Amino acid sequence: NQLRKFLSGVNRLSNLIQASSEKTLNEELLSQIQLLRVRLVYQIGKQDRRSKEDLEYFLKKLNPYFEAIEKDKTPKSYQQLADFVETVIAYHKYHGGN
Repeated sequence: NQLRKFLSGVNRLSNLIQASSEKTLNEELLSQIQLLRVRLVYQIGKQDRRSKEDLEYFLKKLNPYFEAIEKDKTPKSYQQLADFVETVIAYHKYHGGN
């Protein structure tokens, strides 16, 4: 459920970014992307030990994508994050995850 909420936020931002014709992400979008990370960290803090470890591992894998977005500030770098998140969640669901 935490992953689906995160994916929902990722998809919402993907739609906003696709609607924009800008070649770089504006400050508002960058702030919203950082808020995604903060919300995931908050969700991690609310979990039991097992779920917490899994989500911490997921965040560890996402951090390079967030760092690339901060550095490049491009829609392409965000799309790489979105693609990775979608892939992980699809894999999780395929293997019986809720």
